Amino acid sequence: MEKAEQNIVHFVKEKEENKIKMQLIVLMGIMSTISFITLLVVVCIYTKVISVPVKGVLILIACTIFAIGIIAMMVGGRTFGYYKCSCCGETFVPNFINFATGINVVAMRRMKCPHCGKRNWCKKALTKKEDDEDESERM
Repeated sequence: MEKAEQNIVHFVKEKEENKIKMQLIVLMGIMSTISFITLLVVVCIYTKVISVPVKGVLILIACTIFAIGIIAMMVGGRTFGYYKCSCCGETFVPNFINFATGINVVAMRRMKCPHCGKRNWCKKALTKKEDDEDESERM
């Protein structure tokens, strides 16, 4: 009984930590996109004031900020929480290539499962046993 309570506390704590990580990743994506758009707008609006070399540098900075933001979001999105295979039901953390090349639709991503080897839609889960927790809460 004590072990079960410890597991529940661990899963609740893990879920809360992953929610915070997810919010930080979304915030990072929004900030990098706003910075990217702001620098591009500045370059477009002040075309007569800014010299061509400075425009190039600003565009390079904008693209770098955007690329770093996207890569950070992908690394964070891959590592927080887990993905659950719809075929075998196993949870896993995908490798970067599998994650980056997978088609994403809301909380699902089409990836190859490392357990069963099939390419299918995998659902995002904040904890390893999220579905088991949801079922126990319903009872």
